[in-house]
Amino acid sequence: MTRPWLLILIILTGCQTHEPRHFEDACQFLYQNSDWYRYARDAELTWGVSSGLILSVIYQESSFKAKAAHEHKYFMGFIPWGRVSSAYGFAQAKDEVWHEYLAERGGFLTERSRFKDASDFVGWYLNRISKQLHLKKTDAYHLYLAYHEGPAGFKKKSFRFKPWLMAVAQKVSLRSVQYQKQLEQCQWKLKLKSLYLF
Repeated sequence: MTRPWLLILIILTGCQTHEPRHFEDACQFLYQNSDWYRYARDAELTWGVSSGLILSVIYQESSFKAKAAHEHKYFMGFIPWGRVSSAYGFAQAKDEVWHEYLAERGGFLTERSRFKDASDFVGWYLNRISKQLHLKKTDAYHLYLAYHEGPAGFKKKSFRFKPWLMAVAQKVSLRSVQYQKQLEQCQWKLKLKSLYLF
């Protein structure tokens, strides 16, 4: 006879997500978390931004850590006093932009630490940036610069004084192409696995 607590434990274990390790292979880390592929794909279909770019931005922003946050600021050198930035979660969404997203798309349980919501946020924000700045949705390099600096900062070309950021944007662009190619090779496996969460 199966004990109820054992059955609950098995179900919860099957539902949990794993922090991915194989960052260079989208097929591997998405196979570990097959629902992530579905969420990234849903965001792609909703916003017209490729899954490869959405995943590349999330990787760059948080290394796929659900509760990624900036370090604390300290008062008098030892008393925690807020954080350097309000950016939080998978997509490192800042408070101001996140609240704008919530006003348009948010639900009762929408959280920056949920991959579903973070994927949709990245797609939503890149779509908005694309329209505001007249950037193509395939222009991953400039889209990421605007994602990082915000539309106003991008218009002022603040990134020109940040060679490190331009190098990062190039990495995001190259990785988005790599991820997209990998997804084309394994999407049928991911679609099949996402049907069987347990």
